[in-house]
Amino acid sequence: MEQLVDSIRVPCPHAAHGCETKPTYHDREAHARTCAHAPCRPHRRPARMAVHGGDHAAAAFYVNLRDGFNFLAAVRGHTQYLFLLNVARAPFGRAVSAVRIRPHAAAATAAVSSSSPATVCELQLSYTYCWNSSHDDLRRRVVHCQTSQFKVGCTGLSNDGLPDPSVSFQFVVPKYVPGHDAAIVKVKASVNIT
Repeated sequence: MEQLVDSIRVPCPHAAHGCETKPTYHDREAHARTCAHAPCRPHRRPARMAVHGGDHAAAAFYVNLRDGFNFLAAVRGHTQYLFLLNVARAPFGRAVSAVRIRPHAAAATAAVSSSSPATVCELQLSYTYCWNSSHDDLRRRVVHCQTSQFKVGCTGLSNDGLPDPSVSFQFVVPKYVPGHDAAIVKVKASVNIT
């Protein structure tokens, strides 16, 4: 009887996402929990998401970033692009790394489409902080401004994983800036998709 039960094979619950594995019926759930084709699950912390859309793909908008994963969605025409911005504290400040998340169907089949890895996405992040400094009874206005513009890599997450923020990051909020320890860092973002 056990041999009969072990001979019953069923498609993976994530077959629609490209998994071709056919586990035994009684191992189906165990396989589903570890399947590389399973839908992405956000980090256990609450995810933050900002959405930008419309005809002006490069229009600037403000995003509040917190430590951990932050999601940013950009819409161009009928296509939506999802970006993951990972904010991590580092000895020099806060490092921000960004990747574009490739849809599962494209990740599994590497099909060329309007949201394929061949699509070039550029992200521009700007941070400005103004404060008044009083040193030796002199009142001075101090302004810190920085802008970074970079091409965003693409990942399928299940196969590629995330870049290590201690090794690879595209934007940094320096530690010397007042407000660096605040829970939220407000940055201006602009997405250019070609």
